[in-house]
Amino acid sequence: MASRNLDLALPEPVQKEFICPVCLNTFTDPVTICCGHSFCRSCLYLFWEVAEIPYQCLVCCEPSQRREYKTNSVLKNLVYIARKANLREFLHSEEQMCGTHKKTKMIFCREEESLLCWLCSDSPEHKAHRHCSTEEAIEEQREKLSDEMRSLWKKIQGIQESLNKYGRMTVPSMYFVTQHENVIPAHETPCPVLREESETLESLREEGNEMCDQFRRNQSHLINCMSYLREMYMELVAMCQKPDGELLQELGDTLARIFLLTVNVTFSRVITNHDTRLFEDVRSLRYDRDHLYASLIPGTSDYFASWGEPCFSSGKHYWELEVNDSWDWVVGVCEGFRDNSWMRNIGPLEELSGTFLLMCVKEDDGYRLWATCPLSPVFTEKPQGKVGVFLDFDTGSLSFVDVAKHWVIWRYHDGCLKSPVRPFMCSGHR
Repeated sequence: MASRNLDLALPEPVQKEFICPVCLNTFTDPVTICCGHSFCRSCLYLFWEVAEIPYQCLVCCEPSQRREYKTNSVLKNLVYIARKANLREFLHSEEQMCGTHKKTKMIFCREEESLLCWLCSDSPEHKAHRHCSTEEAIEEQREKLSDEMRSLWKKIQGIQESLNKYGRMTVPSMYFVTQHENVIPAHETPCPVLREESETLESLREEGNEMCDQFRRNQSHLINCMSYLREMYMELVAMCQKPDGELLQELGDTLARIFLLTVNVTFSRVITNHDTRLFEDVRSLRYDRDHLYASLIPGTSDYFASWGEPCFSSGKHYWELEVNDSWDWVVGVCEGFRDNSWMRNIGPLEELSGTFLLMCVKEDDGYRLWATCPLSPVFTEKPQGKVGVFLDFDTGSLSFVDVAKHWVIWRYHDGCLKSPVRPFMCSGHR
């Protein structure tokens, strides 16, 4: 069966060598597994994701290790040659001739993403634009498509690993909570020592419940993220199968739509007084059962507080911040604040409203994470590198992500955001 992408005057047995046995279309980014059979990389990813272990070849059923495959460069080059011949045939067709000059459209305008004949490309309308050959543009777009597909799949797999990790952590946490719920009634006694033990167990139970609730919230958010990325991946898989002419015109719009969420947030950094009230409360923050303690440790530290642009009031937005060089830092969004006076007039952390922040505080030889509104300890390790901020005004939620580990650090529930917000960050350096 010949692919709809490849319509060459070749014997059918030869054409079959260019066809993926899974999607029955021309190979895109072909890979070969240990038994020698080849598939589209995306087809293999999707099939083995749901396949039972041990993995088997889809053609000969020979067992195969999941990661024992590599790009088949020879087959990839043969497909490229075949596609190139097919593209020339397409461009020389009567329908693709320039309507004005009756010439073949062999030039691609990068600015307008359109096919032109050489006379149109030299016209005043296009002369100042950047041009390349149609064949070059096609290969660039296909490489871009392959790169984005690999990047998306890597993110999907990272999220899946995080979900598996959450699953492993949730089970013992639930067991911990259940066991202590069973132990507490046995300690309900007038004995002062046992009463104190009962209170300690009750505090541990509450902390365990909070951890389990946070696990569930994070799992739900990760599942939603993975579902969205999978939809985007499938859209790119479908795009791979399009003829070259259609691909040139549609790929740019598709990639722009997929990565529309990423925004460029500009921070105007200003140095603030080291005894800012925010870090008075945060510098030595520690959580001891139900009590919150805060004290200021004298030191010579500089704190950089920044408001971000733009202000957001609708849609979905995502940005990342580098936090590796800071020993204390705060990232998030705030409602209604437009200058640094808020930093000087800030009230107690427990009373903050409209400030949705993730804070990292140096504590002895380690670090402690906190979230505001309401003030809550965050039971996860300090992120290394970048923290991602995902703002979703469609649901009114806000999430903080450990970019390196594809891990949700903290998520504010749906409906928490109701007013326009502005990105905020503050970092401390010795």
